[in-house]
Amino acid sequence: MKPIKNIADVEEEIKKALIIIKHMPTDGPKKVRSHWPMCLSEEVEELVSSRPIKYTKILPEEIDDMDEVLGDWMKCLDYNERNLVIMRCSGYSWKVLTAKLNFARSTLHSKYVFYLKKILRHVLNKQNENKKEVR
Repeated sequence: MKPIKNIADVEEEIKKALIIIKHMPTDGPKKVRSHWPMCLSEEVEELVSSRPIKYTKILPEEIDDMDEVLGDWMKCLDYNERNLVIMRCSGYSWKVLTAKLNFARSTLHSKYVFYLKKILRHVLNKQNENKKEVR
């Protein structure tokens, strides 16, 4: 992962992590059995069967970066803050976010930028601690 310098870098890394999650297989380990029946509604079955599943080769370094971004970076935010950041980085429009979260667009945007700055401070503190440890 490249060094983080501003909130645009934070936003870019979060988007990359979300893309990696989206491309990972969701069916779990192959040799593990579940005794729960697979119950899907007809609509969901049709939707799932009509779309071809495309997986891309994900490198272990990318998974490590994703774990750091979504695991370590997001710890500095509470649930609602994380929710807004992840929804916006996932591609939700401001119009949809205003309807879901019941805030004005300008309020949501200022909160979003504030949360990205909060993550940036957390990351920069970690980077500075790592530099001190190396010396």
